[in-house]
Amino acid sequence: MTSNLLYRGPGIAELHEEYAKKRVLDEKAPVKAAAEISVAAPTEKVWRLISEIDRWPAWNPAVRDVQVHGGVAVDTSFIWVNGKSRVRSTLAVVDPLHEITWSGVSAGIKAVHRNVLERTPDGTVRVTSMESMSMPFLGLIFSSTKLRSGLNDWLTALRQAAEKA
Repeated sequence: MTSNLLYRGPGIAELHEEYAKKRVLDEKAPVKAAAEISVAAPTEKVWRLISEIDRWPAWNPAVRDVQVHGGVAVDTSFIWVNGKSRVRSTLAVVDPLHEITWSGVSAGIKAVHRNVLERTPDGTVRVTSMESMSMPFLGLIFSSTKLRSGLNDWLTALRQAAEKA
């Protein structure tokens, strides 16, 4: 327990290159969660909502003050506010209609966030959102349960926006 409590994880550059770009979370991170949802909308619409980063505040009430520094491409950076946290993120995977992943840092917390889209046989889109977060003592102030709740909120907002006519 103590070693996990003190875990600081890789530096943000390594986390971006060796984890996020390789489509993996930091499995040693003290805070990790995943959530998924089925969305009754075309994959293209779901992808557009997730990949148009500057438009996130239009469908996600927790997000504001988004500044994107380039197009939707690997290594494009963006700054955004999620809830009360200002996050500096960089896109790591941009696989249109399939996956968008970024690394990010906020108040010393380093994270990898993946969103994977999969068309299902029933015609819906399964969106899986997963994240790992690391920083010493993070487990004392933030939990995997709270992260999972945030991922569920993200996915619910996404589904509501995608399923609007």
